[in-house]
Amino acid sequence: MRVKDVEPYISRAVQSTFLLGGYTIVLDDGSTDGTGEQLEILAERNRSILEIVSCQHQMMDEGRDRTLLLRYALDQDPKWIFTLDGDEELPSETCYRILHAVEEAPPEVTVLSFIFPCMWGENEFFRANSHLPAMERLFRVTDGLADYEFKSVYPSNMHCGTVPKIITGERKLLNAFIKYWGYESDEAIRRKLEFYQKNDPGHFEVIRQTVEERKRGSKMQFSDDLDARVLGIHGSVLY
Repeated sequence: MRVKDVEPYISRAVQSTFLLGGYTIVLDDGSTDGTGEQLEILAERNRSILEIVSCQHQMMDEGRDRTLLLRYALDQDPKWIFTLDGDEELPSETCYRILHAVEEAPPEVTVLSFIFPCMWGENEFFRANSHLPAMERLFRVTDGLADYEFKSVYPSNMHCGTVPKIITGERKLLNAFIKYWGYESDEAIRRKLEFYQKNDPGHFEVIRQTVEERKRGSKMQFSDDLDARVLGIHGSVLY
């Protein structure tokens, strides 16, 4: 998990990974709000399953951070690696489906994507007709990852993805949801737009228009066992 200035969400983001039963590694890239303090509290309580890496880089570089995280993750000798951002949250049902997938997925399936409903407020609503595109977050560990580096063509190595591009095999969409809290209030939207205006001005207008569209989406109550087909998502949905 790579995070920066996500104080309102970091505790539930980190704790939501514990149901996976593995080892969680969080890289805090120089947060200036209360993110670091919350991570210290979580680490003190969960030393056997949580590791915090604090970095104070002068320049933002998403690819550098994700490469470093990959190295730390590989040190744990995992069979699968799952990635989560600091303003996201794993529902318990999604954890159960991930655990089932890593045990039962055919060997040719190497990467799994997830659906990201945009949460709104504290009452477990999400924008029913507006979710983020499915994104790859879970991948099998294969040969060559120890030397892999995340890179992109965008400034600050942004948008480099979270799954190494060298991984081959079949990619499937898991019928499971990851809550996205980045647009959950007007204040959150303001922070998000300020971030993109500063760090990724080339995408700022696209992000701004997308946010406005998502704000207009009708609200729907989130349930842990939500089915992808309720949102009209079909195709290569696994489990």
